[in-house]
Amino acid sequence: MVINSDETCIYVLTQQGQVIYCDLKIKDFGMDEKNPVEQFIFNYFISQFHREEITGLDVCTRKQLIATCSKDKTVNIWNVKDRCLEIEPLQCSNEECTALAFHPSGLHLLVAVTDKIMVYNLRAEKLTKFKEWPIKNCCDIKFSNGGHLFAAVCENKEVRIFDFYKGESPEFMQFDAQKVACIDWYENDMGFTTCGIDGNIYFFDLFVHT
Repeated sequence: MVINSDETCIYVLTQQGQVIYCDLKIKDFGMDEKNPVEQFIFNYFISQFHREEITGLDVCTRKQLIATCSKDKTVNIWNVKDRCLEIEPLQCSNEECTALAFHPSGLHLLVAVTDKIMVYNLRAEKLTKFKEWPIKNCCDIKFSNGGHLFAAVCENKEVRIFDFYKGESPEFMQFDAQKVACIDWYENDMGFTTCGIDGNIYFFDLFVHT
């Protein structure tokens, strides 16, 4: 812990990795009026952070929002402009979150856990579960620039392309790569690139012009 130079505020780092503070000038008292107990109230310094390792992060292209997920099984939506949480941390599952992706509109969020990918709608500063796909061991997700498609990396090697609105994954849109580290779409959404842990970069065209 540390106290500021004029000794009016104290800052504490907890075992859970949270930074909290207390204004020493503001005090509270217990319920017993005859023997009041002086108490100090602690609040989060910025916002409530994740308690464990962050496993996924994505930025919304049309809103000032960032989404993060963690091994603590929660999802946070951050407001970049105000530097605070947009909504309360979401306990999305009893399993660790492995990846997530923000829809370009900022209205939908994909969250991957061990045995599925869940779709959440973001409305009125609240995340509501909408549907899910039985996709196992997804380690990375990426929406296309238009938001109509998304790519899911499964088992670190298989890249599957889904139609977000129809929920379909045609056979010809499945590819194999070696230990995919990251994925990115072409600007025109006609294909994507993958980067492997071995340093190799692959280019995939979804639609071939004849």
